[in-house]
Amino acid sequence: MRMHLERKLYHCVSMLLVTDHVDQRGIDDRVIKIGSTESVRLTDIVGDQPMSVATHHHNSPFRHVILEGSDLTNSIAGQYEYVMAHKL
Repeated sequence: MRMHLERKLYHCVSMLLVTDHVDQRGIDDRVIKIGSTESVRLTDIVGDQPMSVATHHHNSPFRHVILEGSDLTNSIAGQYEYVMAHKL
């Protein structure tokens, strides 16, 4: 959808929102380093306030991780401009 809008010259910003909420679908904030089994929950590294991080910087760690359970090979930085992590 985003690519189609940008081809029509609309500017889009994509943001991934993750929380520490766990339900029957599982955990939505666990990321895995590409090419590894090492994982971390993003909400474990934030304080009580929501944290938003731009992913597009050349040294962003989001260039090297994917969401756990994702069948995509693109990193989080390849899919989203920002990641927001929030503890509920």
